[in-house]
Amino acid sequence: MYIARKGRFNTDGLNTLEYSVLQVVLHPLYTWIYVGYNETFYKIQAVAARKEALETIAKKKPKLDILNQTLTDSNNTLIPH
Repeated sequence: MYIARKGRFNTDGLNTLEYSVLQVVLHPLYTWIYVGYNETFYKIQAVAARKEALETIAKKKPKLDILNQTLTDSNNTLIPH
């Protein structure tokens, strides 16, 4: 998940969420701000972003698996890791 963070940055919603303010209710100690957004649009975007993140992880995974393989030197002697 950490590997794919750069791919999610532009689609995670924190940077791209578009909304409209529907109502503002002022209270003595707090304020309620009601907003509206296109839920269907963001669900579709989330699915696409997840697919892209999984593809990125799949591409990186073989490089990570190399670290778990047994290492041997030129004499075929096991090298502890």
